[in-house]
Amino acid sequence: MAQFESKSSAAVRRRLSSSVASKQKPNVTSTFASLTPMWAGVSGNPVNNNTGYEIAISIHDSVYSTDFASAIIPYVAEDAERNAKAIQQHVLDTLRKFSTEHLCKFLGAGVTLTLLREVPNLCTRLWLDMDIVPIVFNIKPYHTDSITRPNVKHRISSTTGSYVPSGAETPTVFVDSAHVAAVSGASLNSNVSGRLPIPRTLDEQADSAARKCIMYFGPGNNPRLSIGPRNQVTVDAAGKIHLIDDLDEYKKTVGSGTWNAVVKLADELREKKIKIGFFSSTPQGGGVALMRHALIRFLTALDVDAAWYVPNPSPSVFRTTKNNHNILQGVAKPDLRLTQEAKDGFDAWILKNGLRWTAEGGPLAPGGVDIAFIGVCLTAPLILVTFA
Repeated sequence: MAQFESKSSAAVRRRLSSSVASKQKPNVTSTFASLTPMWAGVSGNPVNNNTGYEIAISIHDSVYSTDFASAIIPYVAEDAERNAKAIQQHVLDTLRKFSTEHLCKFLGAGVTLTLLREVPNLCTRLWLDMDIVPIVFNIKPYHTDSITRPNVKHRISSTTGSYVPSGAETPTVFVDSAHVAAVSGASLNSNVSGRLPIPRTLDEQADSAARKCIMYFGPGNNPRLSIGPRNQVTVDAAGKIHLIDDLDEYKKTVGSGTWNAVVKLADELREKKIKIGFFSSTPQGGGVALMRHALIRFLTALDVDAAWYVPNPSPSVFRTTKNNHNILQGVAKPDLRLTQEAKDGFDAWILKNGLRWTAEGGPLAPGGVDIAFIGVCLTAPLILVTFA
């Protein structure tokens, strides 16, 4: 068991305290302006022969791992619901206490898949109760090398010229059966190899989750936009971000009649294996994009096969469409017109993206989506390209 060791700034606390006379305070606009952005990583695993559950929490400031704590709470293997509530409450209380004492705001939290399986609604509560973006990672309990580039050898020291292969195999450590017997009184089975994977402790798993979580945030501390093959908008980082896992949270927002109708339609779409595709001009910005992210997230929670595609961005085309908007709204310069050159550029842009999506394996090709929603006027010509 380990406690957080970092101390909050007494000077900052004194400056923000209401007990200090107003004339002694510096000219600070508001309290929240002084909160420090932080990230966390959370992991957990049953211990002590399934009588306890160890929870590890790592704190990161985007540059360094600044603090760490772990605790063991009672665990009853036969009572999954009770375990989930206890673990969830411990995580929330610990993060709340740390953020209050250190005057920080947790923007994101990396959650291990093992912990999420034990506490299915942990991510939902992190998002709804603490405004934390939870990102789930499959952090393995043993060390693995990269398998993405198996033929690349990373140089360790330019002086010695030594190197290790990347992605060759899971690194292992030799375990002698005599050592196992001496420590635990047990012996390895004759069918068990003497080489076992190098274990990754819970604090290492939590820290790994925190570091991975930071990778999904941009310079403005906002979650990065994720675009996949054929310009598919991979909402919520392709499912790694879990804002709402509990459908009951959606159910609370509408009446029973509306909810029953939604569930019935979703059941029919699943049974008939209907594939839905949405097509719009941009993956972020206006109202269409904001609603589309939420809709895809909801349809995914309902297990409906839905995807969202956007064309390749073209600044020159977007300048043309912006000029058109200004002309129609009467706010453009009097001499601004839609030229034939701009029309041709727009048509070529639509055709290029249409050909990508109608090519073999594309969403508008045979075997692609069954229902296509053309979201805005910019992508309306796709209808003609598809039928052509």
